[in-house]
Amino acid sequence: MASAAQYVADDIQFESPMTRLSGAHDYLEAVGQFAQAVTGVKIISALGNDQQALVMYEMKTAAMGVLSAADHFVIADGRITTNKLVFDTYPIRASQL
Repeated sequence: MASAAQYVADDIQFESPMTRLSGAHDYLEAVGQFAQAVTGVKIISALGNDQQALVMYEMKTAAMGVLSAADHFVIADGRITTNKLVFDTYPIRASQL
């Protein structure tokens, strides 16, 4: 997480189907907690330039199976200022039943 932190703006805005966060501390804490559930990642596609990137991937988790997801990142001055994560929430909701 220390390596990732150097690429995150202090005032990052994060949005996903499950939550919205503001600020590097809360963002990195949430990413770190969720990363503990991830057992593997397969990148399907990645596109981008100096201002934005879009990454589509499959995340393997023990509790929820495989989650297909896409992250859109907005970048300014070499740091991520906005991260919008989109994924099907059904596997997460089903694991909570």
